[in-house]
Amino acid sequence: YDDSHLERELDEGPGRTKTTEKGGRNMQIETLDQKHFLIKNLIASYRNEWQRASGQRYKERRQHFYISDVSKCDREIYYLFKRPEEKRTIADRTLVFFRHGNMYHEEIQQRLRTMKTIDNSRDIEYGLEDFEIDTTGRLDCFVREGEGLAVTELKSKNPYGYVADAPEAAEVDQLLWYMHAAKRSKTLRRRNILDHGYILYMERGEVSEFPFRAWRIAYNAEAKRRVREIRERFLELKSIIAGRKPPQRTHERESVKCQYCVFREYCW
Repeated sequence: YDDSHLERELDEGPGRTKTTEKGGRNMQIETLDQKHFLIKNLIASYRNEWQRASGQRYKERRQHFYISDVSKCDREIYYLFKRPEEKRTIADRTLVFFRHGNMYHEEIQQRLRTMKTIDNSRDIEYGLEDFEIDTTGRLDCFVREGEGLAVTELKSKNPYGYVADAPEAAEVDQLLWYMHAAKRSKTLRRRNILDHGYILYMERGEVSEFPFRAWRIAYNAEAKRRVREIRERFLELKSIIAGRKPPQRTHERESVKCQYCVFREYCW
């Protein structure tokens, strides 16, 4: 009986080395740990790149809000202004995920620009501000549509986040605030900003049947009401930050929000 086509693994004890019998030959396969130079140096390259780009500012005190802060809890934002030195160190896996997400993001931006789908007269990312609340942000792009510009946000998603029936509430809030700021920007002609915007998802796990999903978000009376609520929230938070007492916790310690928060240990 010829069993040379079969593969069998022989356990060699508690170590990470195993011997595999395949085709009548013994092959030794060793699982490398994270300290091996091949893996260690790769991780170091991600961390060094992050350090050069933004790592030196990671624990600096905030001086203003960002429009993307709508996705954060008030307590986290408070600590960004008051106790940034208490941030926990960014995990290796997070650095890798961030970089890969940025790569997807940058590629789609460049493709849209090459296709002349986005407005080429401005930077791919456009700075917008809400001066009353001391807030700034970087909009991903303006999509050209007829004679107007549609505020557009791009989001790279893992397979779990990609399958949602609608964009996350915080993502919609962010887009609405960008639309509010764009319509009031002194450097943009107000009539050029359309009364709708887009959120585009890109699935980065390569497991879905189709890699893109998108939604059109109307800037109607309900959207304007929501923007007023968002701005009132940050005006109140601005007053709280001027004091010494952080806002109340709004999430349970074991919630996803707290699990991934950079102030998890300090806050609790």
